[in-house]
Amino acid sequence: MKKAICLLAVLTMVVICSIGTHNALAADKIQMGLYSIAPPFSPVNTAMEKMNAYLKEEGKGAIEVQLYPSGQLGAESAGLNKLQIGAVQAGAITGVAISTIEPKANILMMPFVIRSWEDVEKLANSKMMSEIGLSLEKKGLKLMGIGSYGFFNILSVKKPLVKPADFPGVKIRVFPTPVLVDLYKILGASPTPIAFPEIYTALQQGVIEATDGTLDSSHASKQYEVAKHLTKTEHIHGWFLYLVNKAWFDSLSTDNQKLLKDAFAKFSAVARVESKAYDDKIFKIYEDAGVEIITLSEDQRNAFKEIANPIHDKYRDVIGEDFLNRFYEEVGFTK
Repeated sequence: MKKAICLLAVLTMVVICSIGTHNALAADKIQMGLYSIAPPFSPVNTAMEKMNAYLKEEGKGAIEVQLYPSGQLGAESAGLNKLQIGAVQAGAITGVAISTIEPKANILMMPFVIRSWEDVEKLANSKMMSEIGLSLEKKGLKLMGIGSYGFFNILSVKKPLVKPADFPGVKIRVFPTPVLVDLYKILGASPTPIAFPEIYTALQQGVIEATDGTLDSSHASKQYEVAKHLTKTEHIHGWFLYLVNKAWFDSLSTDNQKLLKDAFAKFSAVARVESKAYDDKIFKIYEDAGVEIITLSEDQRNAFKEIANPIHDKYRDVIGEDFLNRFYEEVGFTK
């Protein structure tokens, strides 16, 4: 009996010790919550899933990524605020949202500047982005990498919209950011605010005649079932900035800081590559669905570019003349 009692006591101590060890290990693991407004299948999030697997292997599980896609923690403005105050450790935040807190980030919204995926890579790896990152550090954020959600294009119901003269009076749904609203007002269109879930019905019922946006958003909401004309204006590129809370990052060990820097550098590049592939995939889906896809000629694009010049002038003082001019030089843009 005494032996049995002793054995039971030993087993109990083993269990307690194993629980204590498990809890200690769990406590040592760093949880990095990552907010994004994009859906789970978006390249900006699938790249982070791959990064999580990389961190488990390279960092031996020291850091684990917990994704919060589809705006689970609130609208993007709320997600950005949570990131700044440290309520969430990381985020993939659009350039649109970042431009509301950092004036230099408005370069990401300048129309008809970024022309190709080569330009995307050039800017993603430029000193301009690094300077935006330094400015964001003063706002409690650290820039870790640059992602993408593709180029903005135009889907329309009644007819293709291929020249400035096609736009007067057209009711078009745009993301309510000042640059886009300004662009369509200059074109004589009527920028119409419609909540994202209501776009399909609004197109169907004629409340709006066209939409401005990236392929991933128009595909996710099945706009192409109603709007059968797609004009590849590619007037703006959609950027995601991978950010972490700076105070949280600074609290990590040197080894874990390096691990995260390397991981974000590697997988933000993956996100950009996968974003291009995703756009190519959606173009094929649209073709198969009978969508007319119009690629603008150089002259047609230049006509829009000239119309948009006042927007560049309007934001020159907001962005800073020197910074804006260096941005133009970086990507080879001339007005």
